[in-house]
Amino acid sequence: MIAMTRSSPGIRAAFAAALMSFAFAGASSAQTIAEANALLTAEDYEGAESAFSALLEAEPDNANATFGLARAHQEQGEYDEAAAAFDRALEQGYQPPPRVFYHRARLEMARGDEEAALSVIEQIAAAGAPIASSIEAASEFAPLADNERFQAALQAMRPCTGEHYRDFDFWLGRWDVAHASGTSSSEITSAQAGCAIIENYSSGAFTGMSINFYDAQTERWHQSWMANTGGAVHLQGGLNEGGAMVMTDADLLVSEMTGSTNRVTWSVLENGDVRQFWESSSDGGETWNVVFDGRYSPVEDEDEESGDD
Repeated sequence: MIAMTRSSPGIRAAFAAALMSFAFAGASSAQTIAEANALLTAEDYEGAESAFSALLEAEPDNANATFGLARAHQEQGEYDEAAAAFDRALEQGYQPPPRVFYHRARLEMARGDEEAALSVIEQIAAAGAPIASSIEAASEFAPLADNERFQAALQAMRPCTGEHYRDFDFWLGRWDVAHASGTSSSEITSAQAGCAIIENYSSGAFTGMSINFYDAQTERWHQSWMANTGGAVHLQGGLNEGGAMVMTDADLLVSEMTGSTNRVTWSVLENGDVRQFWESSSDGGETWNVVFDGRYSPVEDEDEESGDD
C-alpha cells in the first residue's frame, strides 16, 4: 500500500482524478439506462435498441439493459430476438421475473401461439404474481377471454381472493348504529381490490375510522382504529367457531404497556343486523367491562323507501 503524505500532491491528485472518473462512469451508466428507457417510453424503438445495445457493450451482464433490448425488439416485431433477450434477462437475474413473463406472453400472442402464451400465463399464476388487471387490460389477450385455463390463471393472480379474505364481508354496508348513547352512522366499504375493509363511523362531533385486513403471513385479521379524539386501537384475530369475528389486543405490546386488554366481537344476528360488542379487562381476562354494544341495522335504499321503480 502506498502511503498518502502531505509531500505527495501528485499522487493525491491522481487518486482524486481516479475517484472522479469512477463516479462519472457510474453516472454515465445510469444516464444511459434512463435515456434508453425514455426512448422506449417515447416509442422510438430503433433508438432504444441502439441505446440498450450500446450499454450492453460496456456491461454485458446488465439485466435491466437486456430486458430493455428485449422490449425494443418486441415492439419492432423482432420476436425471435426478443425471446432470446428475455431469456437472457432472466438468466442475469432480472427483477421482478413476472414482468418478463408478462411481456413474453404478449410476444407469444403476437406470434399467434396461444398455447405458448397460456403456458407462460400459468407460470405467472403459479408464482402468485397479482397482475391479473394488467393482463386483462392488454389487448393481445382478448382472444383468450373465453378460455377456461386463462380465466383460472387470472383468478389465481387476483389479489386477496384466497381463503379468509372474505371472512369480514358481512360487515360491509351502510348502517344505522343503535347503542346506549343514541344512534350513530357507519359506512363499511371494500377497498384496495378487496384487500382491505374501511370503516367510517360518525356520532355527532365524534368520528373515527378503521382499516381492517387479513394478513396471509400471520394468518390473522387486523384492525387499526383512529378517532378524531386521538384514541387509537389495534386488534388482531379471526372468525370463531360460530362464525363471529373476534379481535383482541391481548397479544400485542399495547396491552402489556397499558395493563388493559380489549376484545371486540362482531356477529351476524338472525335478521341480518350486525352486533359489535366491545369489552375491556384490567385483570388479564378474569373479568370484563362493556365499552360499547352497538347494533348495526342496514340503511334502506332511498329508492326503496320512496317506492320508486
